[in-house]
Amino acid sequence: MANKDSGRPTHLRMGLSGSDVSIRLRLRWDTAPKACAAVLGLLPLRHQVWHAKYANNEIYMLCQMPDPVPPAESLTVYPSRGDLLYLPLPQGVPLPPGIPGVGEGELALDLAYFYEAGNSLLTGPHGPIAGTIIATAEHLDDIDLMAAACRDVWFKGAADRQMWIEAA
Repeated sequence: MANKDSGRPTHLRMGLSGSDVSIRLRLRWDTAPKACAAVLGLLPLRHQVWHAKYANNEIYMLCQMPDPVPPAESLTVYPSRGDLLYLPLPQGVPLPPGIPGVGEGELALDLAYFYEAGNSLLTGPHGPIAGTIIATAEHLDDIDLMAAACRDVWFKGAADRQMWIEAA
């Protein structure tokens, strides 16, 4: 759905391959307009899904940084359940090989969805990494359904699974 005034999308849809579950997220144009625009320029995305090791209840994908890179907006180190964060990874964070659009020595973007409460981006081995909230789920029932699919990634593994994001 597009905003009548600007023609820009107001929502994203995010899901996981191997699951019939997806979630509609409201773009946070009010607090992160530059980051929202930058991510929309990358869509649609479909890449390997990963489950967080340090931030708790998070799934994420890694992809190329947008050009130009937007400034930090609406930063948090305590994302809520249903938040989608834009996390530019700092230099020195080890990355797996083969991230689409990311060459050796280049920075990568982490697009992270948080599916339960109790998350913290303070305690990883590379120190705190604040992220920009770019979208938020609007319906608790949808968050619960997506959380079950995310826990499936945690318990059964992420091999051959992909996370996808598209404008809705």
